[in-house]
Amino acid sequence: ILASIFFWFMGYNAVRSHLSVYATSDLGMSSAGVGAINFANGLGGALALLPAAMLSTKIGRKYSSIVGYSLAVVAFLPCMFVTPKTSYILGISFVVAGLGLIIVNINTLPMVVELSKGSNVGKYTGYYYVATMAAQAITPFLVGLIMENIADNLMFIYASVCIFIALIIMIFVKHGNTKPTKSQAKQDMLDS
Repeated sequence: ILASIFFWFMGYNAVRSHLSVYATSDLGMSSAGVGAINFANGLGGALALLPAAMLSTKIGRKYSSIVGYSLAVVAFLPCMFVTPKTSYILGISFVVAGLGLIIVNINTLPMVVELSKGSNVGKYTGYYYVATMAAQAITPFLVGLIMENIADNLMFIYASVCIFIALIIMIFVKHGNTKPTKSQAKQDMLDS
């Protein structure tokens, strides 16, 4: 589960950390335009809170996470081909990616915590955050190298590949497809 989470944050934060540089320098967007994309991403996440909670009660946390990963991969791939004239595609893609983000985030932490016993919940929560923070520390550097030495728009391929690896790892996770009760799902939604 932690490896899947690690690759998820590697991919998602690669785009989040370099979006403003890419959008302003390569697409000629204004800072306000980049802000609108970030707003679209947050809007996608906000719109997904309740459906994500309901989805996990229907199909379980693991399969919900797989859906979230799939949405993010599908959202980032078309961004590779965005031009200044089609930059609106970024907004649409980031709404979809925001949906995926929330679906994954409200399900993966509970999956990790469910492995713990009452006395070591903090330790398992710590493992989760070590995986997320390590990925967020490493990925800006790696994707920056790719953008500087090859091409800026490859950050979307990098993100999609990392998230696809997270998806494949999650498919093979043996634990975590519990179906939370509606009250647990609501609490997960509020906690995210």
